[in-house]
Amino acid sequence: MTGKVPKKQTESDLETAISAAIEIAFPRLGAANIKHQIEFTIRLGHATITTKGRESWIKRGRADILLTLNCKPLAILELKKHDAPLMANDGEQGLSYARLLPVMAPFV
Repeated sequence: MTGKVPKKQTESDLETAISAAIEIAFPRLGAANIKHQIEFTIRLGHATITTKGRESWIKRGRADILLTLNCKPLAILELKKHDAPLMANDGEQGLSYARLLPVMAPFV
């Protein structure tokens, strides 16, 4: 015995091994089509949130009213002040909440 402690496999090691296996299993795919640690952006209400691969994050939004029928989402109502004109991003805000439901509400 050499006294060396086996190296603990890191997430990066695992990603490298998986990429190699994917390239063998899907040779026409090519390495350029295997993406790691990607960033993505979602819109939650009025906020745009970008997450970067390894970052852990939690963001919350709050829909004003959710209507359900037979325990399934029916509509999201996004309320605005009496004298505030409706803007395009108000509809987008409601849609962003509807999309976050387990089953998207068909009406906003």
